[in-house]
Amino acid sequence: MRQSMRIGDVEFHVQKFDPFRALPMFFDLQREILPAAGHLLQATDDPVTAGAVEAGITGDDGLVQAFRALSEKLDGKTIMQWAERLLDEKHISVTINGRDTALDAATRLVAFRDPGDILELMYHVIRINFADFLLRWADRFGGAQKLRARLSAGSGMTSKPN
Repeated sequence: MRQSMRIGDVEFHVQKFDPFRALPMFFDLQREILPAAGHLLQATDDPVTAGAVEAGITGDDGLVQAFRALSEKLDGKTIMQWAERLLDEKHISVTINGRDTALDAATRLVAFRDPGDILELMYHVIRINFADFLLRWADRFGGAQKLRARLSAGSGMTSKPN
């Protein structure tokens, strides 16, 4: 099953990973990225922190600390390894100027406007491949309602599912 979304002017198409490839990837992902991203989500859920950020107040608050935790866990080398692993040309294709093509090295130069587009596509690949799995397992352990609310909360993304 292929899912599509638009990021900027480019339509991306994501094919789910084979379950035997996804299983070890999920456990690596939860060890390396999800704890740091969880701190960031928790900080943005905090009404005091979110209100301060919206009001333009900066300082050593929960959000800043969450970004610090994220940067401690993820360096440039690690995030590039994850980008290569998640944005595999066998599973990602793009439509540019009406033409479909695999997201190979040459196409990447045209498809992404900036690093934010890469991170956004990585988010979609993770969501498409692992959100249902997480919800099913959370159901088994009783935490599904809270997790479901978190995964479906508005995030202000710039992309639009097709």
